[in-house]
Amino acid sequence: MLNIDMDLKVKLYKEYLDNGGVEKIVFPELLKELLKVKQLPNGKVNPVTISPMVNAAMLAYVASQLDAPFTTDKYLAEYQTILQKSIFFDQQTIDTKEQFEGLFDKYKNTNDILYRGLNEAKYRLYSSLQRGWITRNFPEKNIAFSDYLKVLLENARQVHGGVLSNYFKIANFDPNNDLAILSFLQHYGCGTSLLDWTYSFANALYFATERISTSATTWEVDQYLCVYFMQESDLEKGSLMNIIHTGLNKYREKYREDLKAQMLSGPFSKEQIEHYFSDDLIDRIFDISAGQGVITELTKIENLLTAPLLYFSDFKNEKAIRYSVNNSLNIVNQRGAFTWNADPVMPLEHVANEIVKKENPNADYHFCQCININKKIAPFIKEKLAELGVTKDFIYPDPQEIAKQSFEKTLAKFNLL
Repeated sequence: MLNIDMDLKVKLYKEYLDNGGVEKIVFPELLKELLKVKQLPNGKVNPVTISPMVNAAMLAYVASQLDAPFTTDKYLAEYQTILQKSIFFDQQTIDTKEQFEGLFDKYKNTNDILYRGLNEAKYRLYSSLQRGWITRNFPEKNIAFSDYLKVLLENARQVHGGVLSNYFKIANFDPNNDLAILSFLQHYGCGTSLLDWTYSFANALYFATERISTSATTWEVDQYLCVYFMQESDLEKGSLMNIIHTGLNKYREKYREDLKAQMLSGPFSKEQIEHYFSDDLIDRIFDISAGQGVITELTKIENLLTAPLLYFSDFKNEKAIRYSVNNSLNIVNQRGAFTWNADPVMPLEHVANEIVKKENPNADYHFCQCININKKIAPFIKEKLAELGVTKDFIYPDPQEIAKQSFEKTLAKFNLL
């Protein structure tokens, strides 16, 4: 239970009044009572000067911040206060360089945590497709979400003479894997239902500080950027790989028995089979032969759309079974992973909350953790990242620049410049 003391009520209500709330007051009596509120010498409000009417108004506003932002297909919802974010996230706030240094030391070397950096703490976890879907008023144009995604995938496979499909074939990716196509589009600026995460805290900080905006408002939340993060294990239940393994395990033993029977009918003796073909080796052969076909089937867009929330990563999956999402230079340096959100409007944290509440209405659930970092220390963060080599060239590697620098460095090595 949140502790809403008088100081917090005053702080939040004053913030509301300073940002247009006064104009929304329809009771002249409340305006008169607000004018009677006075400060103590220490800067805090004198509680004796707060009338019951003012206290009721403050409580009503605080109550509004204990509900999630109104979610609609008419506009992108944002968090009005950091208190409102606490509905979905466990939060901490960083305001000084010293606080940040301690935080960075704690998370800089992790490899089992997923991070997502945003340049505004008020932003919800909308996918790029959701943002376009809402801001471009697609719902009013009678476009079905599923139809849009199917046409997007069809076009991706056909443009420029089908070069993307041909590239996938040559690179040994399945061009029929819808998820692989979507991950490629996601990394080159096309809106999809995927949401990017990274295993690197430094990378998340780069995205959060890449384009810092200064706000003219005095809303506290506008003064912060943020990094969302969670343990990768928290997403295991929503990992498609678990579903794939469950399906493969049903047929694994039969495949093992059939293969051994085939070898026995050929030139191999039982002793040779046991010596050279362990069950683990046969299982790997099975995964290679059957796994990719299962992934291609399960990641068809019509199947993905039946799953409200999924998680994908190829960085730690076994080599035999892969989603084929590591298909661009960007995702390699960015150390990327993805979540999938099948809803056209509802942000990821809201979808996750609905899933959990449906299973357990009384669950005290937060989707993930969130670090709100004061924008004033963003220049310090960017300097630190640059020292570590986490720059634009690292995050967005340019193939032409790679070739150019390779050539120029070779010329310099032999004094040929």
